[in-house]
Amino acid sequence: ILDTILEAGGSSGINAEYGGVWPELLAGTVHCFVADLSLLPLELITNRLHLMGSRAIVDNVLDAKTVFPYQLSYSNIQQCAEALLETEGVPSLWKGFSALLLQYTLRFAVVHSARLLIKYIHSYSQKSQLSDPNDSLSVNLDK
Repeated sequence: ILDTILEAGGSSGINAEYGGVWPELLAGTVHCFVADLSLLPLELITNRLHLMGSRAIVDNVLDAKTVFPYQLSYSNIQQCAEALLETEGVPSLWKGFSALLLQYTLRFAVVHSARLLIKYIHSYSQKSQLSDPNDSLSVNLDK
């Protein structure tokens, strides 16, 4: 796997930022974030429809001391969306944005850590190729 990643780095190795795997990983992360962000309102409406008919209780986010039962009934997606907009307003469609932001912050941290690890392994392999060939501890990766 490391050989494939290093070959994708182009002639100058993993340090070639635009010839390596890093732009693809970053673009994939940004792509998924934009897709999840744009579908967040639909996901909220879907969750509301799933809760319908269950005996769920919801925390009161205004005072964080009380709960109230969730007893709404919708006949379709449009009615659910209209009721949500009338009772809670437009910003309520993006409830859960902070959790989504946290999720993608962690995802970006993992991708960036993998990038740094690959750069470290590549620089270590370059140092071992440049070491003394008579040294018994040196590793030649060309074989």
